[in-house]
Parts: sequence; C-alpha cells; structure tokens
Amino acid sequence: MTSDAAAHFREVAATHQRCFWLDGGGAREWSGKRSMIGRLSDDDVSLTYDAARGEVTRHAGGGAAVVGADPFAALEA
Repeated sequence: MTSDAAAHFREVAATHQRCFWLDGGGAREWSGKRSMIGRLSDDDVSLTYDAARGEVTRHAGGGAAVVGADPFAALEA
C-alpha cells in the first residue's frame, strides 16, 4: 500500500505545486491507517507552521504572509 500511495503522491506532486500527504500510518489507535493525498489550487487558503521560527504563514492567491505564532489561533481566525 505504501508504494501505491507514494506513486500516487508523486503523480499529484508532478502536476500541482501545492499538495499534501497526511499519512495515517496507524501510530495511534484513533487515527487509523487511512492516508489522505490532496492538492490545492492557487486560490485555496492553507497554513504552514515553522516551529523553529515560531511563525504561521497563510498562503493564498500565489502569495504568502506571516499571520502569527499560534497555529490554532490562525485556524480560528
């Protein structure tokens, strides 16, 4: 299954600059073993968190801006 998921992710990443793979490897009983692979368009909003810098960055419309230090506050906003 992992190799199939990896191959699928490579296909998605080859054609979409903004994509993700949330790996449900079953590390916790509640999380299960389901993985999610997806892509975003330029207009979709996403957040990244840089723990070393303590910065949350909002990405949308081809631009990016630091919006704070708390990822949960940024999600709520």
